[in-house]
Amino acid sequence: MRKALCLLMTLALVLGLCACNGTGAGETTETTTGAPDTFQAGYGNTNITPQLSQGPQTLGGHSASYAEAQTDAYEKIIDDLPCTCVALTDTTGKTVLVYSLETLKVYKSILELIPTVAEGTGIPAENILVSATHNHHAPNTHPNYVNADYLKYVGEQMIAAAKLALEDRKNAKMYATSAELEGYNSCRHYIMSDGRKATTTELGQGGTPVDHVVEADNQLQLVKFVREGGKDIVMLNWQAHPYTSTSYMNIVSCTEQMRKVFEENNQLMIHFNGACGNVGYASRVPGATKYVTNQYNEAYKALAGEAIALDATYEEVQLGNLNVLSSTVKANSTNIKIYGLAFGDTAILFMPYEMFTENGMHVKSTSPFKTTILATNAMGDNGYIPSNATFEYGGYEVKSCRVGQGAAEILQLGYSELLAQLNQQKGG
Repeated sequence: MRKALCLLMTLALVLGLCACNGTGAGETTETTTGAPDTFQAGYGNTNITPQLSQGPQTLGGHSASYAEAQTDAYEKIIDDLPCTCVALTDTTGKTVLVYSLETLKVYKSILELIPTVAEGTGIPAENILVSATHNHHAPNTHPNYVNADYLKYVGEQMIAAAKLALEDRKNAKMYATSAELEGYNSCRHYIMSDGRKATTTELGQGGTPVDHVVEADNQLQLVKFVREGGKDIVMLNWQAHPYTSTSYMNIVSCTEQMRKVFEENNQLMIHFNGACGNVGYASRVPGATKYVTNQYNEAYKALAGEAIALDATYEEVQLGNLNVLSSTVKANSTNIKIYGLAFGDTAILFMPYEMFTENGMHVKSTSPFKTTILATNAMGDNGYIPSNATFEYGGYEVKSCRVGQGAAEILQLGYSELLAQLNQQKGG
């Protein structure tokens, strides 16, 4: 009897140990679920072109006021409006979704879609980062004027694009290149023949523009994910104010023009608009640009062609663990939340306003990362935040500024500090 009891106790102990080991193994498996052996990247593209069933749409970003924009329901769709998502997964199993939406800004109405996207994809909301291409010919998504059916549709298309990107994930290596491309854009602040400084909207007041106050940032930045068994994914960073000469009553997409060129070359592309606050394609200074506004198709197609031509110049760069950081910067009396994403030698900064070209160039030049992508009009909307120099002569950006002089430089410093933190924490 005693031997039998001892035998039962021993058996129970063994079974208990096995159960404990089984539970431990299960917990380990759960924490590593979805953790690949190498970094992965996936691509999804849907479109947020308005549907006829959603009724009339007002187009945002080109009228003197939102009230005027209410009368500007679109007449014709020339291009589809892409909703592009790149899914990145590191070797810890962490996944980040990065979006580029073909819309004017990431207003509060768009930000409020992020929890819905998180629920629909299973990716935590803090790992979902959304930028806008700053398209002035897309439906108005300002909270006061957005069509409710259209906004719901945008959320659905964001989820659909993310699911495509998650399903498309493949092992990837990362490469980067850049080039200075002259003649595509210019600073829209001018030195006049009588010594005055003026913005584009003030040129009709007399005088002749003879030079630009500052030069635009002509750097095209490209990061490419070369994937096993899948098309290459290219992150394209270029600053532009994507005006076009087509009627403001038409829906057009400069990004779609570029995307098609990449597709023709068997590549996938996501576009991040850089520090665009004081730049534009059209220039009043003779010889300053190759392309004027009424040639928007040719301008963007040519830009994409020059990007494709850089294929032979890519160099492999380090990939590392995904790291998302945010901080709140007090720009004068306004608290502005800024975001950054880093993976190896690359960082993407998400800017909830229109950064000016000189501030953007400073952030990039002082960054510890090999490639620093600036994504403006992202993760919020704080409008124009002009540089200190711009406040010397005013203009419509200064008049519409919500935060006052010095805010741009405070935010510039905030991004430099965020980059330093991301650099300290980067793994690989």
